[in-house]
Amino acid sequence: MNEPPGSPAHGSPSKPDIAANAFYPILARASLFEVYANLLDLLWTRIAASGGPRNIVVVGPGAEALPFSEHREAVTTLVNGGNLILLDYNRDICDALPGFLERTGFGRPFRIERCRADTMIDVTRLHNTILIMEWNIRHGFPLPEASVDVMDMTVALHHVTQYVADVDTLFGHARRVLKDGGILHIGEGNVDMKYSERKLRRLAQDVYACGVRGVVVSDERCADVAPRQWHVGESVGEATIRIAPSGMLGIHHPDGARLATCLRNAGYKQMYVTNTLVVLPLIDHAMEEDFQGMIAPVRAFYRVLFELTLRRLDPAHHDEFFTVAHKEQSDAERGIVEYYSLPSVLCDALVTNGFTLDEMRFTKQSPFVNILAIKRTAAGSSPSLPQPHPQDS
Repeated sequence: MNEPPGSPAHGSPSKPDIAANAFYPILARASLFEVYANLLDLLWTRIAASGGPRNIVVVGPGAEALPFSEHREAVTTLVNGGNLILLDYNRDICDALPGFLERTGFGRPFRIERCRADTMIDVTRLHNTILIMEWNIRHGFPLPEASVDVMDMTVALHHVTQYVADVDTLFGHARRVLKDGGILHIGEGNVDMKYSERKLRRLAQDVYACGVRGVVVSDERCADVAPRQWHVGESVGEATIRIAPSGMLGIHHPDGARLATCLRNAGYKQMYVTNTLVVLPLIDHAMEEDFQGMIAPVRAFYRVLFELTLRRLDPAHHDEFFTVAHKEQSDAERGIVEYYSLPSVLCDALVTNGFTLDEMRFTKQSPFVNILAIKRTAAGSSPSLPQPHPQDS
């Protein structure tokens, strides 16, 4: 199976994104408080006693840069004369951050700067600065090699890693810009939403097994990048599968009726068929495998999250919460937007890409996990840091 890389542009225009919703910070505080507490505790324990200055990168900070914006003194101490770099692919969020940080007092200890999206950040020339840049981390990081002390990815990773291979690629990019002994923090949901990739690969193989010489797949689920294309069999396919941002699949083939019959025999259920087109959902509620592999785990994840959030949320916000939350759950069930990886997948990718696992904390009240990893030195050790001691609960 051949899977050539895409060629999307850096940055993206504003697009629908729950994190850009004015209600999101309220929702985040109610649902991610334990993840945020773990994040700050882990960082403080690992680096507060060491020297500075430090460059700290926050990926996907949201319009209020939580939880950092609520702990100005702690952030000032952690940065210790260095820089805080906030990277987000949503233009509206990047536009809102400077004003918010000024209003919350960060303009006194820091200079706040909105960067252009087409420049490399030279942190060696800066100090006590908060840099805000619109940037899509699928393309790496706009920072020099070995220039970052700490990188935080809290509920951001799953938006840009729709394929398992993307996790490896992203951690490789992170390793490049981190210093030896540098810290990478991951905060993610403890749920597997990579079934959508497995289902898509199975479908491509099943179409190929119908006697088709080649199947070309064009994955357009991520609207902020160019379609991702790969193929099974011949690269100029007799059949083409197009996955729209809605999660619907269109299979173009000269004999749509014959292909549909073959796919029904392979267990596929809901279809719309024309002479040259078969349309079906990527995740089909009528298929038991899809229900058990994707829909049931997604519903279990959001059920726990909803219960936790509602216990902490002002009743005045309940209607807005249900509108936002049900949209996010619906997207996840259809195999779009949300692409969480199991903690075991993340840990394997970290080790493969030259990191040592330092600590793993599963939240007690919510279905999330905090993972702290250290970039190994050339000798394979992590200086001045504790030995790995993962904690499962």
